[in-house]
Amino acid sequence: MKLSWIAFAVVLCSMGCTSRNAESLVDARSKIELALDKRDGKALMAYMTDQERDAVGADATKLDAFLKGPFQEGFADFSRSGDLKVVVDEPGWLAYEQWYESPDHRRVGMVMQIYATEDGPKLSPLLSPLVLAMFATTRPAADGMSPDSLRTAWAKGAKELGPKLVQVGLRQMLVNKASGDKVFTWEQWRQESIK
Repeated sequence: MKLSWIAFAVVLCSMGCTSRNAESLVDARSKIELALDKRDGKALMAYMTDQERDAVGADATKLDAFLKGPFQEGFADFSRSGDLKVVVDEPGWLAYEQWYESPDHRRVGMVMQIYATEDGPKLSPLLSPLVLAMFATTRPAADGMSPDSLRTAWAKGAKELGPKLVQVGLRQMLVNKASGDKVFTWEQWRQESIK
């Protein structure tokens, strides 16, 4: 009888220790933002789902090269504009947006969605919000913020920056569409943007 109580106590302790050490979505958001600020692909890779990794052929080296190459170039003259804004905060799901602005008043928004999974918090997707924000940096300030100007910038970005993404080993991205997740090459996304 005494042994069963000890085993029960050990199980309770291990369950409590596990839940106390589980990373919260808010903690994950802070680590993701820090990884983006540092352009740390290895740290960010921990938040990519296996599905996305397999679909786009990403790894920490490619993600790091993307962040320190094309992404850094695209955002070189942009800085954060305003505070990070949480747009969804529900059990198991946290979505937030951050705006960036250039000296010539071009504005780019980035929305990231973090989900609680059995493997810890994951961005779903991770790559496409970064790539689409980078593509949007090609939009001239005079074009304003209309959806048409954003799609035009995405198409322009896919055409101009797509080859740089291929050079770092990223040939496609996973996008959440109303009809489900879909993988797009840069040329496919360019065509999708001008429909």
